[in-house]
Amino acid sequence: MKFSSDIVIFDLEASCKTFGQNEIEESNIIEIGAVKLDKKTLEVKSEFSELIKPDEYEILPEISQITNITPEMVFDKPNLLG
Repeated sequence: MKFSSDIVIFDLEASCKTFGQNEIEESNIIEIGAVKLDKKTLEVKSEFSELIKPDEYEILPEISQITNITPEMVFDKPNLLG
């Protein structure tokens, strides 16, 4: 399969107000990740990852277990809204 331009795939990690009830209105993005794939070979050309301090909902222990992102890792990071 060939594409007309390179492909970018995004991955978002989020924390939520209550674990197991992942309502989008009650969650905060804590990481934005992306990979750029070559349009012909689909090999990874570049990668991007940025941690984000949550605005409202702290990173729950269960979220840290799944994502390996801890509150300490995002303490000094900017939040999504600036």
